[in-house]
Amino acid sequence: MSRSDAGSQGARLRAGEPPDVLVLGTGQAGLCAAVAAAQRGASVLVLEKLAFPGGSTSMSSGLSAYAGTDEQVALGIHDSAESLRADILATGQGRCDESLVDVYCREQLTTYRWLKDLGVTYGHVHAGSGQSVARSHSTDPSRMIDTLLRRAEELGVSVEFGIRAVQLLVEAEAVVGVLCEISGAMVEVRASSVVLATGGFSRNLELLERFVPHMVNAIHGGAVGSEGDGLLMGWKAGADFRDTPYVKGTFGIYPHDDPRESGTGILAVYKGAVAVNFSGRRFVDESLPYKALGDACLAQEGHLAWQVFDQQTMDRDDPDVHIYWFSGRLATGLLETADTLEELADKIGVPADELIRTVEGYN
Repeated sequence: MSRSDAGSQGARLRAGEPPDVLVLGTGQAGLCAAVAAAQRGASVLVLEKLAFPGGSTSMSSGLSAYAGTDEQVALGIHDSAESLRADILATGQGRCDESLVDVYCREQLTTYRWLKDLGVTYGHVHAGSGQSVARSHSTDPSRMIDTLLRRAEELGVSVEFGIRAVQLLVEAEAVVGVLCEISGAMVEVRASSVVLATGGFSRNLELLERFVPHMVNAIHGGAVGSEGDGLLMGWKAGADFRDTPYVKGTFGIYPHDDPRESGTGILAVYKGAVAVNFSGRRFVDESLPYKALGDACLAQEGHLAWQVFDQQTMDRDDPDVHIYWFSGRLATGLLETADTLEELADKIGVPADELIRTVEGYN
């Protein structure tokens, strides 16, 4: 892995033999692609435009849906790929591409075992919204990235940081590499195959306005590098965008950039909290999938909401699952606390009478 100066990076990339596989991005997708290719004997080069790895993976809650795992068996949970498929299709309300769902369900258990063999560990298993059994497996996302990076290095994968890919090189209708920018200088990096694993575009307002205008008022989270680089490169090379109407916002994200919050947010609504708008009113069934909750929240005035909960919900705190780590947010001052609903209403700026009526009605 290299974080060396731009001059030596450029010289090294120019002088080196073209790799069999060039991967753009060091999130989970990119690093998994790199490791898998290296395990099959390919020479692999990974480029990351930022100075550090992880992308949005490092900011995620670290939850993955698997069926038939060791952790489930140990807990006496009976699950199957067929049950997982049925739950996904039900959540998708008939809009899913069933061929993609089938691939996911067929390969998910093999992928889980492969990741565990690489050293990724899973802890708490719980039932997320839309799951008929507990199958959300938690892991520390930053630790997972470190594990994948270490394994990639052991397999001889070269990883270069601080290099932005700006254009796919296309010859005779085939992608043969990428054009990269290193401190203002353009360098061609050739490869037999190119993997675009650059993430989304939540940090690119222009793309949001063009392709998902319904998300412009959402909180623009995700990694700082989520600017749609790979999507734009593919688009310019002749590919197209699809499924953009189905891009959804995730409920529960902290609305301000703050060093105390990693970006995962909390979902206290799944542990007993009530979601209220700035009128102090409940506006949604909190048991819905978090993307549906996000849609409902965006429809509220100000496009924000509060999750209001009591000590009973607080006691359901789970430090091993970031979205349920309420005590951690309390310790860093990210939670507003009060002894009465009247006091809380004053703190969060909602009408006290409406908040009291909402909570009493919810209980």
